[in-house]
Amino acid sequence: MAKKALLIGINYPGTAVELRGCVNDVRRMQKCLIERYGFSKKDITILIDTDKSCIQPTGKNIRHHLEELIDFGKSGDFLVFHYSGHGTRLPPPDDESGDSTGYDECITPSDMNLIMDDEFRSMVSKVKKGCQLTIISDSCHSGGLIEEVKEQIGESHVKPIEENHADPPKPGIANYLLSILTSFLAICGISKSQTTDRGGGQESFAEELELETDETFDVKTRYIPFHIYVSLLKQKTGKTNIQSGSLST
Repeated sequence: MAKKALLIGINYPGTAVELRGCVNDVRRMQKCLIERYGFSKKDITILIDTDKSCIQPTGKNIRHHLEELIDFGKSGDFLVFHYSGHGTRLPPPDDESGDSTGYDECITPSDMNLIMDDEFRSMVSKVKKGCQLTIISDSCHSGGLIEEVKEQIGESHVKPIEENHADPPKPGIANYLLSILTSFLAICGISKSQTTDRGGGQESFAEELELETDETFDVKTRYIPFHIYVSLLKQKTGKTNIQSGSLST
């Protein structure tokens, strides 16, 4: 049994859509996989765009290393693909109807060379029988990347959301951030109930994480609107005549 992972974090430094937490996500996921799930550091490939000495998370490099990861896996092996960065969705070309979501969901590499849902599914479909691949995509519209899988979280997912299955979310940015932290820590095997008793009773989860609930946070979406994506693609390629129907070219 082997364990192998591909971790991708893209902050898009110096662009209009710069993010600040994606490379940190990769570092924490690497630590989580090694310390909690027994992965070896040498079996974790990292692609980030804030260090030029690292493999850059371009479309070509992501495709190559994901295909390499999938080709490596044999029956009984455990593979992890983690992506943290921008996502987007495109209207399908006029001669296509798109998938069941009505759009082409994409992840957005550092060079704007989009990896669309159909291509992503095609690569993932090559996972060998008996090999387990876990995909964690921390990006907007990631719910439409993969369909008909065991677990699926994301607004783009085509299955209807169950009504009244949980308490409604509490308002406020602090609770929103707390829900994100809870979800991420759950991936790492830490539950909300794992708080510390320091003699005066159990502390709240927010206090344990030292979350300042009255502070104003600057929250940036991990979604690139279509017109912004086109402008970034023009900058990357030097081409000015890019239209919706000519993106593939």
